[in-house]
Amino acid sequence: MNGVRRRDAEALGRIVRAGAADSQAFALHDAQLVIARETGFPNWSKLKAHIRSEPLERPLLLAARVMAANRAAETTRRDALYRDPLASDLAGDDGWATLLAVQKSSWPGYASGPDPYLTILTRFFDDALIDAVRGTAITQVVIIPAGMDTRAFRLEWPSGVQLFEVDTADVFAHKEQVLQRVGAKPRCQRHTIVTRTHRSLKRALRRTDFDPTRKTAFLLERLQYLRPEGADRLLRELTALATDGSWVGFALVTSETLRSTFMQPYLRKLEAAGLAPWRFGIDEPEAWLATYGWNARCVVAGAPEANYGRWPYGYVPRGTPAIPRGFFTIGWKTRKEDPWPSSQ
Repeated sequence: MNGVRRRDAEALGRIVRAGAADSQAFALHDAQLVIARETGFPNWSKLKAHIRSEPLERPLLLAARVMAANRAAETTRRDALYRDPLASDLAGDDGWATLLAVQKSSWPGYASGPDPYLTILTRFFDDALIDAVRGTAITQVVIIPAGMDTRAFRLEWPSGVQLFEVDTADVFAHKEQVLQRVGAKPRCQRHTIVTRTHRSLKRALRRTDFDPTRKTAFLLERLQYLRPEGADRLLRELTALATDGSWVGFALVTSETLRSTFMQPYLRKLEAAGLAPWRFGIDEPEAWLATYGWNARCVVAGAPEANYGRWPYGYVPRGTPAIPRGFFTIGWKTRKEDPWPSSQ
C-alpha cells in the first residue's frame, strides 16, 4: 500500500498485472485482492477458504517463519553474517515464539541467539547463489519452497535477473501482506508462483514467464520435510526444467540424522513446537544427483568452508560413521563429458 501511495513503478505494475483498481484511495481490500490474484485466486475470500482447507501446510508456514526469526536474530548481532531488515516482520509473533521454543530444545552450544546451523546455511547459499549467477551469466533463479526468503530484496543481483518464488497459498498470503505493509522493493524482477502442493513445480513454472531454454539457478533449502518419493519427484521435475549449464543448491541431512538416538529427542521437540517432521535424508548426495545428470559437490556443515567462525560443535570429517550431519550441496547440470564450470 505504501508503494502505491508513493506511485512506485513496481507496486503499480503489480496492480495492473492483478487487474485491480489503481487509485489514490488504494485501501486494504485492494491490496488483499492483489495478493489473492498473485497467488492464483480470484479474490481474498477464496484464498482464505483454501488456506483453511489445507491444514497440513501450516507447519511448513511456521517453519518458514522460524527461518525468518532466525535471520532477524542474526541481523541484531554486531558481527552479523548478513542483514535482513524484513525478517522480523515476516517472522511475526508465531515465528519468534517458536524460535524461542526450539532454542530450549537444542543441545549445548545454542541456548540463545540465532541457530548456528540456520545462520551458516543462509550465508553459505547467499554466497553460492550469487557466485553461480555472476560467474556463468545465469538470469533465472527459482527458490523452492520460497517460504519467507528475502533474497530478492536483500542481495545485490546483476541486471536482468528474474527470481521466481514457488510456494503454497498460505505462505504467500502472509508474506505478501507483510511486504506490502512495509513497502519492500525487490532488487530484481520478482515473480510469486503458487502451488497447491510442493509437488507441482513443472506445471506451476510453465504458467509464468519462466523460460526452460535458459540456464537457471534452483535453490532448495528445506528438503528434509519431503517424503523420499516426493524428493525424487521434485528432482525429476527440476531436472526436466533445467537446461545444460543450470545450477542447483540443496540443504540436506543424512539418513543417520533421522535415525540417530542422539537426534530423536530434538526432532520430537520440533514437532511438539508445531513444526513439520523431518522425513528425508540421504548419505551420498553426489550419487543421488548424478543419477539425474547433475555434477555435485558437498560441504559438511561446520567444515572450514562452511563455518564462518560460528560452528559451536566439534567438526567430524565426512566418512566417520554413525555421526548425524548436514550437507550443503551445489551442482551443475552438465553432459557427462563436460567439466565442472571453470568459474567455480
